[in-house]
Amino acid sequence: MYKSIVLILLVLFPLVLSGVINSSSTTPAFSYLITANWKTIPTLDNLTTINVNLITFLNSTRINAYALIVKILLPQGILNTTEGNYIEDILPLSSQVQQYNLQFNVTIVNSSLPNELNFPVMFSLITESGDNAFYNTSFTLPYYGTYGFSIILLNSSLIQGLQDVIFRITTQSPIYNAYISSPYFMKNITLSYVNGSKDISVELFVPFQDIPIYHVNIPLTIRFLTPYNLYYVKQFVLQTNVNTSIPTLYANVQSPTNVVYPGYNNLDVSIANKENLPITNLTIITNYNNFMKKLVIPYLSPNSTTNFTLSIYANSNVSLKLYAFFDTPLGFQNVSLGSYYFPLVYPISVMWNNGYINISNRGNVSLNNITVQFGEEIIDIVKLSPEENILYPTTIKPNLVYITFYADNREFSYSQKVYEVPFVRLNVSYQFINVTRSTTGTYTATLILYIQNTGNQYANNIYILIKPNGTGITPPFYVISQILPNETIAMPFTIHVTKNAIFQISMFYYYNNQTYVKNITIPVNYVKLTPGETIMNYIVNYVGKYTLYQIYGIPAIVIAFILIVILISI
Repeated sequence: MYKSIVLILLVLFPLVLSGVINSSSTTPAFSYLITANWKTIPTLDNLTTINVNLITFLNSTRINAYALIVKILLPQGILNTTEGNYIEDILPLSSQVQQYNLQFNVTIVNSSLPNELNFPVMFSLITESGDNAFYNTSFTLPYYGTYGFSIILLNSSLIQGLQDVIFRITTQSPIYNAYISSPYFMKNITLSYVNGSKDISVELFVPFQDIPIYHVNIPLTIRFLTPYNLYYVKQFVLQTNVNTSIPTLYANVQSPTNVVYPGYNNLDVSIANKENLPITNLTIITNYNNFMKKLVIPYLSPNSTTNFTLSIYANSNVSLKLYAFFDTPLGFQNVSLGSYYFPLVYPISVMWNNGYINISNRGNVSLNNITVQFGEEIIDIVKLSPEENILYPTTIKPNLVYITFYADNREFSYSQKVYEVPFVRLNVSYQFINVTRSTTGTYTATLILYIQNTGNQYANNIYILIKPNGTGITPPFYVISQILPNETIAMPFTIHVTKNAIFQISMFYYYNNQTYVKNITIPVNYVKLTPGETIMNYIVNYVGKYTLYQIYGIPAIVIAFILIVILISI
């Protein structure tokens, strides 16, 4: 079933947009499309960047211009870098259709601004005759206020070792998808939404020191999404007191890589007696993923530490809890020594990429003596650093590989299914059918374009525009809303030919604030056209990353407008 959406030009007229063509047959001398967004989060009395995208369409048959002066007036309460109230730039006009990206810095000096800021824009065309042509428009930007964010620790003091603490977050504007991390946290904090104040409980570990400590600095990093669709990132350092009256027993558990790999892993465990009393008959119980282990330590001297290695088998994330039972001169005690979490990581990724196997290290430590085996082929790699990858040529795409590697002087192994690197490949072909000839010598035919996606990812919103070059064709363009892997989309066009002609096809898409056009041509020989003839031809094979075909933040009606102006202005 065809998914093409025919956009009829007459339905879109008249469009009430700045620089848009009117419903008459007269093409405007100059038209444009302007959009803007905050490049950085607005802050009070600090530089903030604004990003402006401008597409201009110049009809050179009506006006000859070689430059464009753009003047943007700033709203009250916003100043440029020289404390002025406008931004001005001169842009060259070297072609009929041009795209510009303007970025400029401003300073917000008044926090009491409206929720919508209006920026009047004045265009001045510098023509070859020396006269200037003037156009006025504007754009708006949302304003949600400046971000005042703070975090404080509500505990008056901490102790060395593991403990639960309370942080209070205060924000003047809403925050989304917040992430707070610290090397002192047992588990980092995630918050979906905060507006105002919120108290959060965190399990925190203060490392033991050989000498008494009375203060500790807790580094914090916070990252969250603002209503501007920009991420706010800031680092804090909180200083707090440390209570030197240390409880009886403390534990610390660490993994050399901070994660666990598939198979057996060694965890380093430290048990510290910080009191002046000895401990006897110490029993340590470890509970990880509902598996129990026991270790007995007959005697632990005052102010001393014992260390041991805990070997665990990991086939999922590891949640570890420690408990202690022991005797002191003051009697029998049992305490919880805290909870620890280690994520399971498969550090080596193997993917297939068009005749190559891509082997990469996705972890944060170097891996040694790596072996990747599939069938009778064995790939040996001495070392892979973090984020490093290698390509190995092979004629066979394996479905499953067996991986072994060394980390922390231990061997790990696992099997992994091999996936193909995502891509889109668009094959374009065409066919002429139903060729007829009128008594006046006009040939009428149906031109069918076939767009086939032979990649493994779908593509969205591909705009197909045909410029007839003086020959009639309907409709002038199609929009493919989505094309799936191994799917073919057929688009019929009706053409009327009275002479030799060349049809120009443009595959139009918008990505990462830029406009892209892939041009293809179809020659038509008027003399050799035969009624009833069917002509089939192969045009182009176009390959690209599948994300290039996504359209972000641009409504379909605006894209349609761009296509219409291109059609009329070229």
